Amino acid sequence: MANPGPSDFRPLLRIIGVGERRSRDMTIDEARRAASLILAAAATPAQVGAFLIALRVKEETAEELAGFTLALREKCQTAMDLPGPLVDCAGAYDGRIRSLPTGVAAALVATRAGVCSLFHGTRGLGRAGVVPGDILSALTGGKGAPGIAYVDQTEYSPALAALKSLRNELGLRTAFNSAEKLVSLAHNTQSLRSVLIGVFHGPYLERMARAAVLSGLESGMVIQGLEGSDDLPATRDSSVCEFDHGEIRRWNVELSSLGIVRCQSTQLECQGLPVAIEALRKALSGSPGPASEALCLNVGLRLYLGGVAEDLADGVAQGRQLIRGGAGAEWASG
Repeated sequence: MANPGPSDFRPLLRIIGVGERRSRDMTIDEARRAASLILAAAATPAQVGAFLIALRVKEETAEELAGFTLALREKCQTAMDLPGPLVDCAGAYDGRIRSLPTGVAAALVATRAGVCSLFHGTRGLGRAGVVPGDILSALTGGKGAPGIAYVDQTEYSPALAALKSLRNELGLRTAFNSAEKLVSLAHNTQSLRSVLIGVFHGPYLERMARAAVLSGLESGMVIQGLEGSDDLPATRDSSVCEFDHGEIRRWNVELSSLGIVRCQSTQLECQGLPVAIEALRKALSGSPGPASEALCLNVGLRLYLGGVAEDLADGVAQGRQLIRGGAGAEWASG
């Protein structure tokens, strides 16, 4: 059988690219096939660009996102099996440029309660933001920490990383931006307890939760984090979509009910790694303030998703106690 090529991709492109009246949504299998051909470099750059833009204009369905996710998992070359319970964290894949990234610092504190975290992202895609690997290296002096790992996309999926140039040329978010968050590098391990997925836009909460379920993920949460990150915002109440063995539940995170002092957006503005590390170290040391409130909130989130807290309120209370007890001191000193 001949290797697949551009002619094999054309029928898939026609499904979504023949106009409003004749186009239709793709099935999971069709989307999986399309993404597989793209990752195998069996479609031309023109075909890939046209396909991704047509899919974006149409708006991706949960089934299409699940198909992309399944195709991407097939191309993953790295599976992580950290000790459990493990939370797989996927937020602002191309980094943070405006707001304080608390996720890694929160994950470090959560290890004191036995919860491990896996982060994945990439450099060189879109904006030049601070990725979790930068934070982890800076806070630990490049030594890392037991129970925490960061994997760059170039390591776990060279095929997807090879599309960075084309994606940057398009300058728009595509189905791959969602699939790379849903891939879950630990999806087939015994240690995985939950996945934590951050999105930019509220309407994507339920869509991403459905895609997660359709792609085989059992338990987790989709949040509208700052800059699409995996950090719950301490600047406003927010909605989340939690899924558990096929059941999806949407609920509101009310900061006041969690004992979190609401922050102003300007108080958590942060540009550049040095500024972020300085603020995170103060929060890890137990110094009160907006950064500390954001840290407590997101430690609580990870303790809840890791299964060591009954609910988010219990997680926040435990997180605050851990920080007051010096759980973050090791990474606060620099």
